[in-house]
Amino acid sequence: MVQTTTMGIYDPEMLAETAKVCESEKISEEVISKQVAQLQRDWCLKQAAAGISLFPVNDIFLTDPVFEMARALGLHNLSSWDYFSLDIKKAKWFSGDHLFYVPEIGGGMDISFDSSALSPIPESLIDGSFEVVVSLIGPLTMLGWCIDEASGNPFIDNWQKFLPRYLELLLAYESRGADWIQFHEPILDRALPADIIDLGRVIYDAVSEKTEMKSLLVFNSGHSADNIKKIMKFPVHAVHVDMIHNADNFSVFLDNDFGKIFSLGVVSADFSNLTNLSQQLKYVERSVNQIGLRRTMVSMNRPFYRAPVDGINAETLDEKLNYLAVISKAMKRGRASVQSEIEANSKKLTDKQA
Repeated sequence: MVQTTTMGIYDPEMLAETAKVCESEKISEEVISKQVAQLQRDWCLKQAAAGISLFPVNDIFLTDPVFEMARALGLHNLSSWDYFSLDIKKAKWFSGDHLFYVPEIGGGMDISFDSSALSPIPESLIDGSFEVVVSLIGPLTMLGWCIDEASGNPFIDNWQKFLPRYLELLLAYESRGADWIQFHEPILDRALPADIIDLGRVIYDAVSEKTEMKSLLVFNSGHSADNIKKIMKFPVHAVHVDMIHNADNFSVFLDNDFGKIFSLGVVSADFSNLTNLSQQLKYVERSVNQIGLRRTMVSMNRPFYRAPVDGINAETLDEKLNYLAVISKAMKRGRASVQSEIEANSKKLTDKQA
């Protein structure tokens, strides 16, 4: 089976609708939660109808996985809706447009786990029709970005205290019916010392031993080949490769695959960018030829919704979902089966350049 994933890209219409719902102070949090859950479910079903086989079920906002994890791990005290007034002073920007919250840890850095803080996975999605994906900030990034409020130092030196609670978090999602965990590790976008990379392998070894869920590692591959080779040794099932921005490193991934599935981000999550269908198919065909169809997955290049620049919507969300389905069809039936779609896409690219 050819698998496709959006990695949690966000539907702007649903974001707008949810924001309207949450603006009313007269509506209780319980009612808002139910309405958001319905929007979340509808969004999952929309992706499934478009032929997408994997998509995170626990996020509809950029900040959802971050805040949910922080609440569950007791890293700070936030109500469900505090991300509407996000304190930018406690946020960090990496790779230009990735916003993450940096929790502060007090109380002697003691961490307790509270499973009640986790959002339930919609029952209608746990019926065997879907492989349930949960999106989480990876353990290495949480360790590297969390701050001890007493000393102001990163929490990474105290990883032994953090790891058991993080494993409880994974097991809680597994018990709720999750099949995949999508680990976002933006800290790996940076050039890191060897001991941090080695610590990553230790942590992911523990993760792989503790859970039976499949794992997808997401990071920006725009750094040295040596770093990529080391990260590829992490014991995860799949690795994401951003083929929009980091295609130059594709050969390094292919030559150091270690039996992993590749999630090829061949459709841009930026609504201002047009997809070059023919070019992206060449990358997919190369992967299929070298590591096989069963280990090649296609996806959006990033999991983050990126609004159109100056309101210019070059490709709609439906068009982007459709391109994933077209590429999936080509993988199963060959390029000739989607020739009409390739020609239509080529004309659109030519018209834009005119």
